[in-house]
Amino acid sequence: MPKFTLLLIFSFCFLGAVGQDRIFLKKDEKEIPCRIISVNDTIITYTQPAFPDSIMKARRFDVLSWFISPPPAPPAKKRLISTKEKPKPESYRYLSGEQVSGYVVNGSGDTISGIIKIKNPAFNQLYVDFTAADGKSRKYHADDNDIAAYGYEEIHYRKTDSGITDEFSNGVHSKSGLLFLQVIVDGPAKLFHYTTVFFPRNLITTGSEPPLYTAMIKQYYFMINPKGVKLLSKNRTIKGCVNRLLDDNKVLMDKIRTRGIKKHELKKTFEEYNEWYNTKSK
Repeated sequence: MPKFTLLLIFSFCFLGAVGQDRIFLKKDEKEIPCRIISVNDTIITYTQPAFPDSIMKARRFDVLSWFISPPPAPPAKKRLISTKEKPKPESYRYLSGEQVSGYVVNGSGDTISGIIKIKNPAFNQLYVDFTAADGKSRKYHADDNDIAAYGYEEIHYRKTDSGITDEFSNGVHSKSGLLFLQVIVDGPAKLFHYTTVFFPRNLITTGSEPPLYTAMIKQYYFMINPKGVKLLSKNRTIKGCVNRLLDDNKVLMDKIRTRGIKKHELKKTFEEYNEWYNTKSK
């Protein structure tokens, strides 16, 4: 039995499959909430909350990454839990080192096709390993002047002056605030994903390729309105961000103030706002 499979078996026994697991598809990074049952070299087997009696399968080739929630901690015996205690991190498995067809957009706006070596979702925000069709390889950094964007399949990263200089992975941050952020909605109002990935000291890895990691990942939204006002959803509510950025669309704001807004509705909200803004500007 391969070492990789053995470690997976060990990890499942150790971490369990209790709670909310997640699978991210390679094609569009679509998130599938689920409970992962098993993983082997070719297939991930899982169930979804809406269809608990149906066993589903995803090809490992189609999966970018997956999470396995750790089992719940046993209840404390008559002990007050301090509000300062940090929650236990989620277990995160990421397949890195994969090479896929992609492109970069240089500083002049020209698109160059080639091969991109995928890193983890945090490192993707700072640099990209790219090999052009002529065989020339280069690691582009977000601070470089001769790159504006890059992408692969349906994933598109654009260099953005985010102003975010905080550490977003172990020892990794942007001094300038320039980051490649994944584009969710483009237009007068822009919506991006911003991701942090932190690896614990007792990192589990294998010698296999691609490697297997255990880490904690969190995903936030970064937003820019037509006036250039920027907000990161970290430590903020989605409703509060939208009320501050898109408040010139009174009809949309009244609807949100009345019924609220959920995270999965944010993309549609930005698209609706942009349609209104473009019509108003004509």
